[in-house]
Amino acid sequence: MPRKRFRLELKQETIHLGDRTLIFHTTKLPRLEEPEQPFRDLDVLAAQAVRAAELGADVLDLSAMSLDPALWPVSAEVELRSVIPMVKRLRKENIQWISVTTCHATVAAQALQAGATFINDPSGLKMDPELAAAVCQHDGALIVAHMRETPPLWSQLAPLHDPANEAFVVLSANVNRALRAGVPRTRILVDPGLGLGKRKEENSQILGHYARLREIEYPVVLTVAGKLFGGDAVPDGERAAELAAASFAIQAGVHGIRGTNIVDYRAMANVIDPLLIARGVEATPKPRRPLLPVRPRAGSARPMPGGESPSGRGGEVSPLRPPLRGES
Repeated sequence: MPRKRFRLELKQETIHLGDRTLIFHTTKLPRLEEPEQPFRDLDVLAAQAVRAAELGADVLDLSAMSLDPALWPVSAEVELRSVIPMVKRLRKENIQWISVTTCHATVAAQALQAGATFINDPSGLKMDPELAAAVCQHDGALIVAHMRETPPLWSQLAPLHDPANEAFVVLSANVNRALRAGVPRTRILVDPGLGLGKRKEENSQILGHYARLREIEYPVVLTVAGKLFGGDAVPDGERAAELAAASFAIQAGVHGIRGTNIVDYRAMANVIDPLLIARGVEATPKPRRPLLPVRPRAGSARPMPGGESPSGRGGEVSPLRPPLRGES
């Protein structure tokens, strides 16, 4: 099935999603707990991010938050100390599209003011209801995810009966929450939140039933890095498993992949994207000219068995038939 097409309105730019998979490169930033703590790795992390863009990343995604139950939640003040300097640094490097992963409206607002384009909220607007309004006020694009409860409660959650339908229902509600806050539908993307309170079998079911997510009618960004999927674990096979999931997701029709294996993601997308386009062209029925009855040309009648002409009696055209027994 060909990938769905969407129009995404970014700051002073409109891009058309559907023909090319967006690759999001994720960069974990240090958590600067003290107000005067220096950002010692800024130069190194900025250089790594710029290199990722050169290797094929379309969007550089920055995060100083943590989904570790022992560290959740990271305060907005701590996130701001590393996120804002990094956004400003990448803008000086002429990086076009920057995404910031956060659940705080204040971080979202200041990141967009500093030059970010996307805000990725793993909580699906549950942690800070004002985040959507902040994105709207600063002309940002919003990625809303499906996260079950909060990280400290994940180990206590019961299994999902229908993971794909659960993701569809919750994401639809989260999108409606963003729309009510004023975010235009052409600036909303969704993330089914693999691993966010989900078991590996549930991750597989959501990805395997991707057709259900297509019904949301919004572009889908999927995070596969560090996620577990159903199947037997193979020693040292985590990377291969991640790339297999990424390949399956691109073929299923996702619009963006988030992770760290940029070269592999881009190489796979560069092969699969044209195949999806070709599949879509082949699936489109071409208009066919109606078949017209063929009239025999004058003087070109072929003799029939027995010496009769094809016009038969009364000038009517006799239907073609195989020779009867006894005819030569």
